[in-house]
Amino acid sequence: MKNQTFRLEGMGCPRCKARVEQLLLATDGVERAEAIVETSTLHLVFNPEKAPAPLLQSLLAEAGYRLVLPD
Repeated sequence: MKNQTFRLEGMGCPRCKARVEQLLLATDGVERAEAIVETSTLHLVFNPEKAPAPLLQSLLAEAGYRLVLPD
């Protein structure tokens, strides 16, 4: 399992927070997801083999959010 924090753009309210967390927790390989509206961050505990960051980025993009991957 990998423990990582990402920047998440497009999340501005508690409803967005709940939507992001629900979407990610329904994804195989994601153990924990905590979206923080005030800092526009997303803290994840996930298995990068089952749920690689580019896959999570794509899922969130389809929902209207932008997950910023580290360089």
